[in-house]
Amino acid sequence: VAGVLPAAVRALLALDVRSRPGDLLVAVGPHIRVAAFEVGEDVAAQIAAAAPTGVPLPRPLIERRGSRRYANLAALLHAQMQDLGVQLRHIEDVGGCTFSEPERFFSHRRDDGRTGRQLGVIQPRG
Repeated sequence: VAGVLPAAVRALLALDVRSRPGDLLVAVGPHIRVAAFEVGEDVAAQIAAAAPTGVPLPRPLIERRGSRRYANLAALLHAQMQDLGVQLRHIEDVGGCTFSEPERFFSHRRDDGRTGRQLGVIQPRG
């Protein structure tokens, strides 16, 4: 919502002026997933406003279940990356929900502010 992803992509591309967004390979790491990310109307509106308008969304940004709203951050990230020119086939979501998998991840939201340390590594396959 704050534009971190577009700023990061632009910063990466600035490191090598020959690079293009279509050259990037992107991994979406573990984060709070739509099933666990209940948000209020104000946050839902901010997420909707952060989505680019010219890009088809792979999934709805906000799922409504009765009067509750759940945000899909992965859908927002995919849309923002596509809007920047990253090829959809170059985006891989590695899965993992930091909220609903306490045996694997810490969660500030789930654990009332108690946190730990996490480490992420990106490496080529094979």
